[in-house]
Amino acid sequence: MTRHVGVDYWYLRYMASSIRTAETAVELLSAERFFVGYLAASVDFKAIKSAERDRLFVLLNNARKLRTKELDAFQKKQKPPRVPGPWTKVSS
Repeated sequence: MTRHVGVDYWYLRYMASSIRTAETAVELLSAERFFVGYLAASVDFKAIKSAERDRLFVLLNNARKLRTKELDAFQKKQKPPRVPGPWTKVSS
């Protein structure tokens, strides 16, 4: 692992972990955009060795896929809110 001017590999790994800990789909998308934006906006994006760059994108994709699965599973476990039926007395 190397450190380049404008690009810190370990900071990128840390940002990928924020993707892993996102609690909602919106947070997930936001963290992913920030990660990719930081990487693309860095001065010497091309200075990162292609192997390291590929590793970062694999890390990003794996974190995103895993978190998406977890969020979907959590949503499925949530019970829909109860809607009172016609048999329920309404107290006034």
